[in-house]
Amino acid sequence: MKKLILTLLIAATFIAPIKAQDETPSTPAEGSTPPASRTPAEDAGATMRDATKAYNAGITALNANNYDEAATQFKRATELNPDDASAQMLLGYVLLKQEKWADALPPLQAARRMESKLDANSRPIVANNLGTALLNQNKPVEAITAYQRALQLNPNYGDARYNLAFALLSQKRYSEALSHLTTLQKDDAYKNDVAVLDGLGEVYESQENWPMALGFYKKATEIAPRDPQAKFKLAWGLVRAGRADNARPYLEQTVALDPNQAQAYLLLGDLNIRDHKWNEAQKMLERYAQLAPDDFTGQFNLGVAYDYDSKFDAALASYAKAEASKPGDAAVKNNIGRIYFKQNKQTEAVAKLREAIAINPTFLDARVNLALALSADEKNTELLNESNREWNKLLVTAQDELKKATGAADKAEINNHISMIYGAQADNNFKLKRFPEAAKSYEEFLKINPNNSDAMINRALALYNMKSQASLTEASRILRDVIKRDDKNATAYNNLGVVLEALFRPAEAMENYRRAAQLRPGYEEALANVKRLTP
Repeated sequence: MKKLILTLLIAATFIAPIKAQDETPSTPAEGSTPPASRTPAEDAGATMRDATKAYNAGITALNANNYDEAATQFKRATELNPDDASAQMLLGYVLLKQEKWADALPPLQAARRMESKLDANSRPIVANNLGTALLNQNKPVEAITAYQRALQLNPNYGDARYNLAFALLSQKRYSEALSHLTTLQKDDAYKNDVAVLDGLGEVYESQENWPMALGFYKKATEIAPRDPQAKFKLAWGLVRAGRADNARPYLEQTVALDPNQAQAYLLLGDLNIRDHKWNEAQKMLERYAQLAPDDFTGQFNLGVAYDYDSKFDAALASYAKAEASKPGDAAVKNNIGRIYFKQNKQTEAVAKLREAIAINPTFLDARVNLALALSADEKNTELLNESNREWNKLLVTAQDELKKATGAADKAEINNHISMIYGAQADNNFKLKRFPEAAKSYEEFLKINPNNSDAMINRALALYNMKSQASLTEASRILRDVIKRDDKNATAYNNLGVVLEALFRPAEAMENYRRAAQLRPGYEEALANVKRLTP
């Protein structure tokens, strides 16, 4: 938000300065009558003279921009004469200049209560400066009321309107802010103010009126071509408007103008991840991590950039920092678990993925990854069974989603997910030697992907392992169908030979083994089968 505007109107001294007395009082003559004690009226007069002296000293210091001395003198003036509205106003102003927001509040509130003692020009100024003190004390509603009071007292008070507009904007009261920003933009004093243009852009952005928002952001960059924040706001608006490709030049200009503009590096990193430019993404996000080392998003995204570039150790280091800053985030635990799985660290992978699911039981990616990690050890029956249970849960969820889906694209995506589940279940059942279940899972997979030759061959293999006449016959039919579709499929020929051997048809088996070896020179399994059946 634009720095708020303070206004100063130095009030005229209401009592002429008092000439200082000599510092050393004269000694009474011997035998003279002692002076009488001062009356209350004389005491009051002396206090007023001292207050006036302090006030005038404060004015002198303020004109010299000596805020420390001015604050000291105005404070003394208000202590001696608390009803001096002008001294209270000036003390509040000086304290605001020193950014002593809390200290500025009491004198400004006192001046506001006594505004009837101030001239007409000073009253709106007090209200404006009080608003600034309140806003910096995180009291936006009261600040807005104060700024509104300033405008009531002086509808042409541009500084107060400016402050009110940005106070409303900070509270997302966009429609109210818009009227004031629009008025300011028509004022010659503010029409080229970058903050006003930026504020108008923000209002229209909140309405998703991108032509208007981007127009104001663009004008701000034209008026202030070396303002990095104006460049960044335009870039961010372009990203939000779905024009990320147009944003990149402005982000690059932003970091060229301000190498410490952290958010620009973060956004550049995101754009490079989107474009699969892993090395560029890493450079941008490494710089962001230097500027904001404890930020979760930066470390997480840097981990993603390393992850997709197969720099797993670097990715784990970044993910660990992200996890430390936000231990309750399921996504970072899922990504760590997935890397452990890729590194064949099954125990670590399973533990981390279970943590992710404990945080978010509906996190489908983590459940898929857990199911895959549980199936990594082909000999661990317990984990394989748990993997199947996870796949069954995912299958139920996916089938429920399919019933609710309406669009063709959504249905296709869900069906792809379901077929992946059936394929994974079939693989698990192969490992568990549950061949009927494996054959059934591949059958369901093929209902969704009827032309998938690999799934057809695997289903035939499951049927072969069931060893019944019916299953062998069905396996033979499936493999012939694969060959009919692709007469260059060496695996289908070899497997058909195996099935035919089991059906006691060795001559046909040999014919298929030879065809497999011919199609794929060096096919060891087919060559071994030919050798075995050769007399």
